Amino acid sequence: MVVLPLAFSIILVLLAGVALVRASRLPASGEDSSKRRPATTLRVTAAAMIVVALGVLGFSSIYTQQVGAASVLVNWDGTVNRTHEGTGVALKAPWETRVVFDTFSQTLNYAGGSEGGPAYTGGNVQGQQITAYVLGGAAANFDVTITYNLTGTSVADVYVKYRTQERFVEQIVSKQALSIVRKVPSSYSAVDFRGAKSIEAQEEMLKKLQAGLKRYGVEVTTVALQNIKYTPEVESSLEQVQTAKAAEETAKANLAAKQVEAQQKVVEATAAADARRIEAQAEADANATIAKSLTPEVLRARWIEAIEKTGKTIVVPEGSAPLVNVPAE
Repeated sequence: MVVLPLAFSIILVLLAGVALVRASRLPASGEDSSKRRPATTLRVTAAAMIVVALGVLGFSSIYTQQVGAASVLVNWDGTVNRTHEGTGVALKAPWETRVVFDTFSQTLNYAGGSEGGPAYTGGNVQGQQITAYVLGGAAANFDVTITYNLTGTSVADVYVKYRTQERFVEQIVSKQALSIVRKVPSSYSAVDFRGAKSIEAQEEMLKKLQAGLKRYGVEVTTVALQNIKYTPEVESSLEQVQTAKAAEETAKANLAAKQVEAQQKVVEATAAADARRIEAQAEADANATIAKSLTPEVLRARWIEAIEKTGKTIVVPEGSAPLVNVPAE
């Protein structure tokens, strides 16, 4: 606190003044040297005390601010004079008290089942796992880690209302965060909250925390939801549900395989039928082509050729078409 160096410096200046008054009452120069020596000593002592007082005041007026910090400079009467959000070496008045707030990446970590209340260290909190109720009334125990930043522009208001960052986190940030996080699981079933919709629930927590804490100058950046557990009775019921779902999925997979197999057989039968149809059509087309080529003239020529091969002369009435047996060659 700045009160100690300031008070120390004031005391030194007062003592220096007393020493100078005492020295002024001692014999001046020209008198007995044995009487002048104490006066000189008092003056030197007074000067030394003034130098030390100025040094203490100067040293207490200089400070260095690191990244991720913001300072509230408070007057001797407790009123806020100004805030400082920058980094590096800075100066303040000797009567100002500097209150430092951590603004970068603070963590609310609720995990495990350790006994006792939460521990507050600056803007960080270490507490027990959270218990909430999912859709249907089952109790869920889960761990959650929330990371947030405190905006530099809000530190003056935080100081005025809560004085310290720990008190602000205990009375506002932690309570608001727990209230919001506990309400989210009620929209999800036990299976979905731990399974397919756990990421959705985590994102919902993040959005609601950002909206709920923004007005306090708190920017929530991440939420990590993990280690979701239920009572033994609920766990047993969930295991049965998972077993039933696995059997259902297996049955669906078998049915799909059979459907694929049946479709494959239909495709093969259709392909075979198409092949037979194409073959029959080709044969019919060939026969039709041959039939078209057997004109009366062609048939008569082949008839004459067949008679000639017999070596006999056959006389038939004009216009008749007798049958001629052609011997095999």
